[in-house]
Amino acid sequence: MAVAGVVLAMGPALRWAEPASLSSVRTCSGSVCVWRDHARTLDHVREVVDTLEAERPDWLATPPRWQETRIASQDAAGFYLGNPNVDDVEIADAIAQGYLAWLTCDADLDARDAIPREHWLSAQLAPPTQTPPQVSEVTQWPAQRQWSWFGSVIPTTCDRS
Repeated sequence: MAVAGVVLAMGPALRWAEPASLSSVRTCSGSVCVWRDHARTLDHVREVVDTLEAERPDWLATPPRWQETRIASQDAAGFYLGNPNVDDVEIADAIAQGYLAWLTCDADLDARDAIPREHWLSAQLAPPTQTPPQVSEVTQWPAQRQWSWFGSVIPTTCDRS
């Protein structure tokens, strides 16, 4: 009787190591950085960030930097695009989520508070074809009241000024 066998070669496990310099894997324009393989989205991300910075009320801080990463920091709001083929609404979704996380110092917000605010802000930055139902009432309010509602979830212990 013949027995077939397979020999498995075991080598060292592959591990991801962060590059010594993130500038080698990022592409930046002003205060906005994306992963190099997402460079074609940089102008669109910059436009969405510029819209946010122009539209927000003065009492809401903006981060000094915007970077595509899963981890936000004190001096940068993080956002994650996921792939290089995103449209303006997907970019707005990512920026809205990252901005709210940065504004709230990554507090664990209840999804019933966070998700409608992310949808609302995204719709302000890149109007979707249809207003999300969670925020249809909010969009009927005066602009100042909408921004107050948006900022009402910012913990008093989080100072981003």
